[in-house]
Amino acid sequence: MLLKLSDVHVNYGNIKAVKGIDIAINEGEVVTLIGSNGAGKTTIMKTISGLLKPVKGTILFKGQDITNKSSPEIVRLGISLSPEGRQIFPKMTILENLELGGYTRSKTEMNEGLEKIYSLFPRLKERMNQDAGTLSGGEQQMLAIGRALMAKPSLLLLDEPSMGLAPIMVQTIFDIIKEINQLGTTILLVEQNARMALMAADRGYLLETGKVVMTDKAENLANSDNIIKAYLGEKEEE
Repeated sequence: MLLKLSDVHVNYGNIKAVKGIDIAINEGEVVTLIGSNGAGKTTIMKTISGLLKPVKGTILFKGQDITNKSSPEIVRLGISLSPEGRQIFPKMTILENLELGGYTRSKTEMNEGLEKIYSLFPRLKERMNQDAGTLSGGEQQMLAIGRALMAKPSLLLLDEPSMGLAPIMVQTIFDIIKEINQLGTTILLVEQNARMALMAADRGYLLETGKVVMTDKAENLANSDNIIKAYLGEKEEE
């Protein structure tokens, strides 16, 4: 077991955002969290990465309790977040953004990481000295994922990687997600495009108002009548 959340509760002030969830991720998997806006998906990602602290429950990573560890400690242990909205540094170059992602690594590891990122995202190599803010939305998403990968994570957290992207770029991003997983990185994916998320994932959790209401293999969830009606829309006619 790579990551295990047990009875995790998270509040925003008086608002109970996450209400006692249990989530487990095995090494090598792609696991997705699906659900409507406000279901608690991003809150869970922020809590795993140390940006929020649970009021109750435990989070274990590789058997170690990380519930109350700081974000820098969690990054060093092997968890990295590509956040919702990308949150790149627009006035810094692509290279500078990537180097920030690898701040925990040695110079040798930094150089190895850059080569890996450039092989995954050739466009970033072509434009490494360009300001990040001049990139297209899809290229900025590539940069956000690349920056997270620079920390050499065992577990990559991807929060809404397709948000605001054109359909052709969405497919490109999901192809890259599959490649990253095949290269050995475990992935926890939050994605509003539930259909694409379930196609990419091994397993999924359905969240509603801060609770897990269903979990199964991604294929079974994608074929569930309730999920089709609520999150996928009606099946297209052949």
